[in-house]
Amino acid sequence: MARTTEYPTADDDFQVSVLSDGTITYPEAIEPRPTGSDSSNILAGSEGPTGTDRGCSQKSAAWYTSKQGDPYEWWVGDGAQPGALTQAQAHSAFADIMDNITGSTNSCGLSDQVSAAQTYMGYTTTEADINSSGECTARDGTSTWDAGNLDSGTVAETCWWASGGDMKEADVRFNTTDYDFTTSPSSSTKCGKYDIESVGTHEAGHAFGLAHATGPDASYTNWLTMHPVTYECRTFARSLGYGDVMGLRALY
Repeated sequence: MARTTEYPTADDDFQVSVLSDGTITYPEAIEPRPTGSDSSNILAGSEGPTGTDRGCSQKSAAWYTSKQGDPYEWWVGDGAQPGALTQAQAHSAFADIMDNITGSTNSCGLSDQVSAAQTYMGYTTTEADINSSGECTARDGTSTWDAGNLDSGTVAETCWWASGGDMKEADVRFNTTDYDFTTSPSSSTKCGKYDIESVGTHEAGHAFGLAHATGPDASYTNWLTMHPVTYECRTFARSLGYGDVMGLRALY
């Protein structure tokens, strides 16, 4: 079974979780990283959930005490991009991803009550401050979205840095060493590629302060965008589930 770990920032950031039954949970024991950074990833899964729920009955939500205090200013790296996209194509794909978060895009009929905002800044020669082991490195002050090498099993990762409850930088990297990506997945359940928008919307959730949705087992969260596992060819995570929207409303 895949396992992920969340770490607090140097500002004592921590994860709060609300389960479907309304229970609030906190991590029992977590150890801060010496860099003072925080990170979270999304793991490769199998075929994913079946049915038509779309996350509308899944109410689990989790978030950190840090969020974007100002509009999230993000850049597209000038190197490789997922799906072999050009920088212009990556900008377009990532802009759709940002809109999914700031606009509370969902299939549950929930209105947009989230005040989160974002601003695209352009292309940059800086890279996401994440090394090939998935560790956050020293921040450079630029929130960069790019692609490169990460731990095998990790499809994408976000590293962020916060102060006083405000995120100062949030970098995202897609793992193009071990996985292939596309903007147009086939209908096959095992097409061998991951949907850029689904994976990116999950990572953008982290960049805006959402943590992984938790529950007694995967059936409580597997339709949610913030479920910790992503699936080949599946696109449902482009649209937020009930718990995802409630988490954003709690933050913004």
